[in-house]
Order: sequence, then structure tokens, then C-alpha cells
Amino acid sequence: MATSVTDGRAHSTLGRPERVLPALLYGIGVTAASFAVTSFSGLVLASTTLISAAVFVAVWRLQYQGRLSYADPGIFFIFVICLYTAIPLLAFEYYDYNLGVEGDNRLNHIVLDQALISDVWLCANLALAGFGAAYLLLRQPRMPQLPALRQGVLSALWIGLALSAGVAILVYLGRGGGGTYSDEYLFVLGLPTIGIQILNILSMTFHVCAFGLFAVYLARGRTTIATALLVVSLLFFLFVSEARANLVVLTGGFLIARDHLVKRFSPPVLAAGAVLGLVTFLMLGLIREGDFAISDAAGRSEFMAVFVTALDIQQLYITGSTLDMNANLLVSDLFRLIPQQFLAFEKVDPATWYVSTFYASYAEQGGGLAFGMLSESVLGGGGFAALLRGLTLGAVVALAFNVLTRTASLWRMIIYIWLFIALYQCFRDTTFTVIGRFPFQVAPAVLIAFALSHLLSIRASAVAPARAKLPGTGGGAAETF
Repeated sequence: MATSVTDGRAHSTLGRPERVLPALLYGIGVTAASFAVTSFSGLVLASTTLISAAVFVAVWRLQYQGRLSYADPGIFFIFVICLYTAIPLLAFEYYDYNLGVEGDNRLNHIVLDQALISDVWLCANLALAGFGAAYLLLRQPRMPQLPALRQGVLSALWIGLALSAGVAILVYLGRGGGGTYSDEYLFVLGLPTIGIQILNILSMTFHVCAFGLFAVYLARGRTTIATALLVVSLLFFLFVSEARANLVVLTGGFLIARDHLVKRFSPPVLAAGAVLGLVTFLMLGLIREGDFAISDAAGRSEFMAVFVTALDIQQLYITGSTLDMNANLLVSDLFRLIPQQFLAFEKVDPATWYVSTFYASYAEQGGGLAFGMLSESVLGGGGFAALLRGLTLGAVVALAFNVLTRTASLWRMIIYIWLFIALYQCFRDTTFTVIGRFPFQVAPAVLIAFALSHLLSIRASAVAPARAKLPGTGGGAAETF
């Protein structure tokens, strides 16, 4: 099996002084630069964000010296911050802060002055500074590995995949087939709470099983099977769903598994892939909305929507319109850890609160508006809150990936891939959204696949005598979860 995986056990963690100084200098340097340019134009602000990201990659490269792949969770999240920050700022500059029909409709009542834009941008760059510093300080130079697999694992993954696909088809037929993205959203929203929770788990089971199959087949050199599975999965979700998330998650999972288990992508290839993926993502959004104007890709993109929400929230905050917001809004991620059935009050989702409070008619039509880390920071105190959120998230992410790469395990690798991809939600949804999503979506899905594999292993052992290991299969070898 061809592999470029670095065995984390062969390398001790970097020396404490070696970690502290680069992380500290990076955090302080980006923070100082951020405050120094707040009075400049959007072009300068966007350039500062891009330079801050480039410096992170340079420090990361020097610190880990090839022990980690460039397809790294930390680099990915920094890249996400750049997309959701630089693209809106550059769009404002290109249209001279007057996007007109090309822009988000909310811009018609937002006063795009330098102070408003700078306040929101400052939150983004300070979040970048905090995340980068914490990640550089705590991330250990280890990558995930696959062990020998016990009997039944492969069959369990295929069964889980088929089960989840069957549920997706039933949902598609249940809502009458076809329809718009809003129709799909309203159908799911109309289900009982327990129904939504079960549906989320079964939907995630497809991703979990697909990630596992990608990893196993790629590790065994069966790239054709893994690629065919990806293509069929993408075609399936293009047919049964209007959401782009499944396409992004599955493609991302395949590429991460290939990079870690077959051959690492070079930086130029990763950069080209990122640009291609970005263009495809934007075009799919325009096709879904039935609008093919290229100008709309800049003015009405996913990235613009999150930034405009923060601008709107900032303006509402200044005018005092957010004073009556629900007290538990800013700690909504904590309540995600508790099922709604066990709470005496209705859980508040920031995005739902925002659209239903200020754009009620749009919400009634099934419309939604992304909230994001920037808006949370604005409501929670501005730049200082963004810095703390970035620091905390960077520490949580680094420590989580350290745990996931500590032992060779298929199940840890599946969670690793999911967490890697889900990080973008920490900027567009809520800062700690992955903490709430994991126990109620990912963990149950992994346990379903794990239980299936255990049952199939017991059945195989009871029906057939133990047999010698075959090359590349691992026979009945035990695996650490």
C-alpha cells in the first residue's frame, strides 16, 4: 500500500519553547496589524487577511517540517476565514460599495461606511489571529492511520450506506419529489422533533459509511472502487436533494482520505483544487436559484451572505434593535448538547432567531440566512469576543485532532474526516457548532456502523472456522475504537 502517512508515534511533540514563541508572535503580530489598518479601504483589509493567512501557513510549515500534510484542518479553517472575509470586501471594492441589483437585498438598508465594515472585518481577523495562535501552540505532528480491520467492517459500511440512501429516497418521495430548496427545508422542519433527530442521524450515517469506505478502498489501493462510489453518491444527491452540502462533504471526504492514505497533494494542486471547488460551489448555488449571472456570484454568494449578516447585526446592535434578544442566544451551542425534549424552553438557533425576528415574511417562505462567528462576536462584544472565540476554537480543534490521531483506528479516521470538513460550519453557523453536532448526529451514526460490524463479525465467527489472515484484510484482528 502506497502511503505518505507520518507515524505520529515516531515523533515526540515539539519542545515547549519552540511552540510558544511562534504561536505568541503570530497571535500578537496579526492582532497588532489588524488594529493598525482598520481605517484603510476594503482592499487593504482584504489584503491584510490574506497576508495573515499566508504567514500562518509559513509558520506552520517551519514548525511541522513536513510531518503534516498541507491538507491540514488548521490551514483549511484559515482558508475558510479568508473566503468569508476577503471575497465580500473585494466585491465591495469592485462595485465601489454600490452593488445594486447584484448584491444582497439587505444591503439596501445597511449604511456601508468605513467604520461599520472595519468593525466586522476586525472580528474576522482577530478570530483568525486567535485560532492560528492556539492551533500552532497545541497541534501535535501526527496524522491518522488505518489498522488491520476485523471481519464484518466492510459489509457493515455498505449496509449502513444502503440504509441511509433508502431513507433519503423515502424523504424525497414523501415531499412529492422535486421542488425547491425551500420546499425541502420546510418539509423537514414540519416533522416532529424526534423525526428530525432520527433523520439527521440517518443522513449522517451515509457520510460516516462513505468516509469509511473511501478510507478502506484507498488504503488497499482500490482507487477505482472508491472513485466510483464518490461519483455515484454525488449523482444520487444531485437527484434527491437541492442542498449543496452533501456534494461538498462527500467530495471533501474522498480527497482527505486520498491525501492521507495514498499520496499527499502538492501545494499547487491543492490551490488549484480549492479554486475549482470554489467556482463549482458558487455556480451550483446560482443554478439552484435559477440565476446564471456571473455578477451575482460576487454579490449574492454564500460568503457575501455571512458577511452581510454580520454587517446587519452590527448596525442593529448600534441602533439598539438587538436589546430584546433571547438571553440564551450566545450560549446556544451549550444547549445543543441537551435534547429539546429535556428542556423546559425552546432552544434558540441564532440563524432562526435572526431571520424570524427581522425578516419574518422571508422566514415563513422557508428562507434562511446564515448567522456565523462574526455575528456572534458582534453581539458578544466585538473584536475581543472574536479573539477569545478564535483562541478557544483553535485549542479545541487542535486537541481534538491530537486525540483522533493518537491511535490507528478506522472509526477515529472517520471522525477525523468529518470534523475536518465540518470546520467550515464553525465560521458560517456558530463557533462551536461541531460540539453540538457530534453527539446527536455523528456519534450515533458511527455507533450504528460499529454495532453492525460487531454483529456481522460475531455471525461470521459462528458460521465459519477461523481462517488465516489474507494480505491486506487483517482477518479477525481486533481494532481499537
